[in-house]
Amino acid sequence: MHDMEGEGEQVTVEVYDVTTETFQHLDLLEGQPDFYKRKVIPISMHDWSTTYAWVYFIQNRELDYYAELWDTYLGHERDRTYVLK
Repeated sequence: MHDMEGEGEQVTVEVYDVTTETFQHLDLLEGQPDFYKRKVIPISMHDWSTTYAWVYFIQNRELDYYAELWDTYLGHERDRTYVLK
């Protein structure tokens, strides 16, 4: 996602309650703060309530563009279906 007010579309997100230790691992995984930046935003829930959650935003639009090209080259789909096992 891009942190650009007035641009883009609504996306579906998953909201988790995580520990500080888990956040440290997520930050490493997401490359925070160099590749992605994490910030709190309001999230509209399925029951129409609003909560606030940390969300990772890409820092450089060109990097996201190249990631899309790479996925297309590999034949990966951007919208993956998850199957519970």
